[in-house]
This record gives sequence, C-alpha cells and structure tokens, in this order.
Amino acid sequence: MKKLICLLLVAFVLPAITACGVIPGDEPASGSAGQQTAAATLDQDGNSIYVTVDLRDGWSVEFARGAIYLYDGETNGNLEAAAIGVTLDKEVYDEYYNAAVDDESFKEVEGGVFYTESDGTMDYLSKVGGNAYFLLSVDKSADGDAVYARVQLEAFDTNASFYDESELYSPEEMDSAIALIAEEFATWNGCELHSINYAGDECNSEENIQWMNQLKEGKNYRQCIEFLTDFHSPTEEKDLEGTAWEADQEYEDYQWWLAREDGDEWELLTWGY
Repeated sequence: MKKLICLLLVAFVLPAITACGVIPGDEPASGSAGQQTAAATLDQDGNSIYVTVDLRDGWSVEFARGAIYLYDGETNGNLEAAAIGVTLDKEVYDEYYNAAVDDESFKEVEGGVFYTESDGTMDYLSKVGGNAYFLLSVDKSADGDAVYARVQLEAFDTNASFYDESELYSPEEMDSAIALIAEEFATWNGCELHSINYAGDECNSEENIQWMNQLKEGKNYRQCIEFLTDFHSPTEEKDLEGTAWEADQEYEDYQWWLAREDGDEWELLTWGY
C-alpha cells in the first residue's frame, strides 16, 4: 500500500472527519470487534461520505483524520492494517480510475471498480453521490472482495447543517452531539442517512429541560439540544424486525434529543417522532 500511504502523508488531499461522524482528536477514534458496526463521516471539500464498517467476525476499525484503517482482529501496536480507505478529490480519483481501466485486472464491482497494483495491493474505487470519491486499498494477503463488502458508503450533505443560526452552541458543541447520533444510527441496519440538521435554539427551553430530567432519574440537566434527520428505511424485511418503520420509505424530520449537566458531555436520551 505504498502509493496510498504516500497519498495520505504527502499529497494533502485528506479531509477532516466532520459533522455526523467521529470527532477527530489527538488519538484516532475506533470501533472495536465487540461492536457490530462503526461509522464516521469523511469530508472532501464539502462533499461528504458516510462510511459504515461491518465489524462482525472479529474485525475492528480506526477512524483517523480523513481515513479509515481496517484490521482483521482487535487493534494493537503490532497489527498491520488489512485495508486503508480515504476520500479523494476528483483529480486524484481520475488518475486512479485511468490506471484501473488500463490494467488487465480491471473489473466492475458493486458500487465501483477494481484493479490490482503491481505490488499486489487491491484497489477499489467508488464514486459516491455526485461529487465525492473514495479509495479502499486492501493488502494482498486479505480477501479483497470480502473486505470491500464490509464497507458501506453513502453520500451525506453537510451543507444542511445550520451551525450559523445558533447563539447557544458552537460548531464543536454540536459536532459532539452529532457524533452520538451517528454512533446510534450506525446500528440501524439497512437505513441510509441523508441529512442531519440542528432544530434551533428554541429547543433549549425550560419545559424541554424539565422533560429531559424526567427521562433519566437522578440527573440535573441544565441544557438540551435537538437535531432532525432525514433517512431512508431498510428495504429488507429482516432489517425491519423490532422497528416501527415501513420498508423502503423516506422519513423526514426524525427527532433526536440530547442533554447535559453543567460541564459534562452530551447524553443521547431519546429519538423518534
């Protein structure tokens, strides 16, 4: 994966993980093999990709700033990544795509195209939505198609986030709340998230704060926050078990409520209509 690593470190095309994803910090965020899935949103020049990774069978993932690292086992200091995924700008995507088309190993796969580099690295290229691009490079020792099948990509419109309309919360405060929503949404098999929007400062009313305190005994919440999501329900009946959704339907303005005590982190308390 030498070419991809150079791309990560030198080409400066990497985005930051932004709203509706895992918030970047000093250490990479991760999903452990104890989870079924993990998710984050990677942003490329305002064109965002919502990435969900299947962690069943002992896999794990790290979300670094602008990239994902997949491991066939729990992460530790000695474990090499089986695959690395990264968003691309269109120019770099076109370079990879032209190389793929010219290679005898070129083939079309669900959601993208595939080819094998000279060193055996397996590259999967995907165009997501209208203007977002993704590359997953899989180590030659892994089953490339099986690893690629673990990664689900969805277009996500971050331009709908109304950060500039809040006088109460900073973008960082809202991002930390959104990260909790994204973590929960990632467990909803078959659902496709389209947008997530701040409901407005009026959500932080005394009445709503009182409601939040009623939802969780022993708490003294001082602030609350509401977001609205648009998403598509699962098409498979097996993914509808235990839900009240209808199959293959668009759901709009789905509510998410979070609250926090003085100086504490947000807690996700309830969601629904």
